[in-house]
Amino acid sequence: MEPTHTHSNTVHGIALAIKDPVSSVPGTVRLFKNHLQHGGFQADGGAVILVPAPTTNVNDPLNWSKGEKLWASSTLLLWTFLANACIAWCSPSWAIWVVDLKTDFTQLSYGQALLVMMCGVGVMFLQPVALKYGRRLSYFIGSLFIIAGLACGLSMTSIGLYFVYMTLGGFGSAPSYSTVVTSLLDISFLHQKGKALSIYGFILLLGNFLPPLAAGYIVDSQGWVWVFRYLLVFFGVSTLLVSFTAEETSFPRLANHVQEAVAVPSETVASNPGPKDKTRHSQVQTAAGPGPTQPANVAERFTYLQKMTIYRNNPEVKAGYWRLVLSMAKVTALPAVLWASFQLAISTLVVSAVMTTQASFFSIPPYNFTPAQMGLMYIPLMIGSFMGVFIGGTLTDWLLIRMARKSDGIHEPENRLWVYLLVPLLAAAGCLLYGVGASAGVHWILPCIGLFLIGVYTNVCLPIALGYALDSYPELEDEIVQLSNFVRNVGGGALTFCIQPWINASGPRDTIIYLVVIIFVVHATSIFFQFWGKALPAQLSRIHDITVIAKNLPGDDPTLEWASPWAGANFVAGYCSSPRDRKMQRDTFIELWRLANRFPESSVKRISMEEFFDEERTEDDLWFKDFVPDFRLLEKDELPEGAKGGITYTTIVLNPNVFLPWMLSTLERSGIRFKRLDLHALSDARHLGHDVLINATGLGPRRLVDVQDPDMLFLKGQIILVKSDYKKCFMRDDGKDYTYVIPRLDGTVIMGGIRDPDISNTRVDLEIDQDIIKRVNKSLPAHFSSDPADYDVIGHNVGIRPYRSTGMRIEKEIKDGQNIVHAYGKSYVST
Repeated sequence: MEPTHTHSNTVHGIALAIKDPVSSVPGTVRLFKNHLQHGGFQADGGAVILVPAPTTNVNDPLNWSKGEKLWASSTLLLWTFLANACIAWCSPSWAIWVVDLKTDFTQLSYGQALLVMMCGVGVMFLQPVALKYGRRLSYFIGSLFIIAGLACGLSMTSIGLYFVYMTLGGFGSAPSYSTVVTSLLDISFLHQKGKALSIYGFILLLGNFLPPLAAGYIVDSQGWVWVFRYLLVFFGVSTLLVSFTAEETSFPRLANHVQEAVAVPSETVASNPGPKDKTRHSQVQTAAGPGPTQPANVAERFTYLQKMTIYRNNPEVKAGYWRLVLSMAKVTALPAVLWASFQLAISTLVVSAVMTTQASFFSIPPYNFTPAQMGLMYIPLMIGSFMGVFIGGTLTDWLLIRMARKSDGIHEPENRLWVYLLVPLLAAAGCLLYGVGASAGVHWILPCIGLFLIGVYTNVCLPIALGYALDSYPELEDEIVQLSNFVRNVGGGALTFCIQPWINASGPRDTIIYLVVIIFVVHATSIFFQFWGKALPAQLSRIHDITVIAKNLPGDDPTLEWASPWAGANFVAGYCSSPRDRKMQRDTFIELWRLANRFPESSVKRISMEEFFDEERTEDDLWFKDFVPDFRLLEKDELPEGAKGGITYTTIVLNPNVFLPWMLSTLERSGIRFKRLDLHALSDARHLGHDVLINATGLGPRRLVDVQDPDMLFLKGQIILVKSDYKKCFMRDDGKDYTYVIPRLDGTVIMGGIRDPDISNTRVDLEIDQDIIKRVNKSLPAHFSSDPADYDVIGHNVGIRPYRSTGMRIEKEIKDGQNIVHAYGKSYVST
């Protein structure tokens, strides 16, 4: 609200340019406090903040007990192990299959490559199912494909059926590479992510290398057909276990954060802003939500059938299935995600190289290993992978907490990469000892040491590389998991096609040496991200070259047409029937809610809201009831005199004097530029050299000479800024004016208002002030006096706001050589 006159000797409102590192780069979060707060636990003398923040809903997987989390992760990891066992056991049978299926090692390696690639294709199609319809549906579909593949394998008589087995099994195993990851992340906090991913990586590696060991003995004693029979039984049991005991972990956390009550401590506040001898008090009883170990029962616990549902639609995912299939494309421009994807692809290549070369290395002289003996070669791999749990998981999590403590509690995603410096050394040494050693016929102990190092390497690579990408862009978790595993399997599978022909052409020793060089160089690129990764998001934002031009900028003194500094800013859903307009309002609310959760220094807060109506409201008028939290209709005894209805819910409030400078500072650090320019026409901006001009000029469309929109109207508003500790938003629509009270949560509230189309007189009207006080008192007599003398007034302010009689204008236009997008006309209730 812009003041033309201020009847006060007090200058109120200080612009703060806040520079908080948490708000400048995606993924940078505050992980550590030196004192205990709600939502944290004591660690090393301080409190680790729980990220992501758990809701107060008892069904939130983050609020599950340790036992519930342990059972959920155990059943899913068992399913992961057996899903991979069903497709990864084959190498001890290759020498036999060459005879039985009338084929050769090259064809069998092609099948292995096809398996890996189909796993990537499965990730592409099944991860969107897990995102939109629930994790359990993805596991169910995957299980059906794996069982079908095992049935084909059981009846194999030719290389063709082998390829069918590889295709079905690869596609069905996709959830073990993607959906299981998201399920584990659903029940883990940021400081637990490394451990969770490293344990997952260990089980994944066990699923790839322990089955060949057991299969070797079965093939020797009973024949390879029996391996399929055993797998059908064990995997079938695992599928039943997941189907009947593994609870759905998909949870609309943002929507439920939006359903939480306002976190205001219980306190006694002076609600009436009168003088000391007339002060009245009101007890405001609200409580902060409890921590994750003792969630408030804001929702009933799911029944068993609800927990075991095979279909749970995610209300936060509005995109259609086929759009989600391709949604991973939007993260391909993010360097950290692409980097992590290629790291995983290279690690998959190493694993595939071991599996496809083992038989050709060790089934011939000087080794002449039987299938059972070749299976024993996987033991050092598994021991190494177990060691990797502690290096890639426990050590990394411990280190990032220590580094956050020394950085004023700030966690940077790059903190995970210090341990990653071991990865290129482990990978290169392991591959040289295994591949070059085996090709030279050295004693088998040296290739086993190489396999041990490869095992350590693979389980350090996965949790750190994937964890770094997830830390960098936490709101793109599903897309990152989808892309990284798609690239990992399709890319790794495509490279696997080349291994055997490459060995045939160059020989085993030279092929391994070339691979070692490639692997070392690719993994050593972590050094670049270690030192320059944090700067990349800001540099990429500069590529877009966004410039905001405006006559007034945050920090300017308020004027009649510069309404923002004196505004009473809260979210109130406006009436609209258009699905597009409703979506815009809902998305705005969700974004403001995110700001309140992540950046409290922005002044964006959650607050209780009451609306009273002097006319009946229809169901369509209250279209927003499904997304604002705590919505309910007020009872008759809760309504003030004359009101025919009312509602209450939780909304968002902010202080523009804090928020606007914070937003300016944050955007500038992201590379967005601000330029002061008073346009008389949109054509005045042509010299800026832009590709697109967005016209969101507020009052401008009526006055800009090349727009002059006749539907744009002006409304005069008037407000009073008074001292008060009242901590609720209030609004009443009497059909003529809106009466409202909007706290700034700094010891002041804004009282208004009017909607006057006559802007010829913009001076403060004291009669209007008295009318506002009278209307506020009528609705909130227990909190606000009817006597103007009882108020400690900071200022009386008048301002102009835009209003478009025909609704918002959102359309594109090419005019005077400029690509213009018009985006204006949204009217605002509060000023």
